Amino acid sequence: MDLITSAQRDELFNSFKRDAFHLELRDDYGSPIEDTPYTRWKRGEPDDYAWLAPGWPS
Repeated sequence: MDLITSAQRDELFNSFKRDAFHLELRDDYGSPIEDTPYTRWKRGEPDDYAWLAPGWPS
């Protein structure tokens, strides 16, 4: 992947002809499936990477 400079990024943003707006109105963005791995991560525990297995969660 080729990275662009901040000047190139600014040029792209300045050349936009239209605006886009994205609004999300969910009360909670948590997912019970993700709660346990996230809690382990916050506690500094090692990750078992089960979430990378094909078909996770099953």
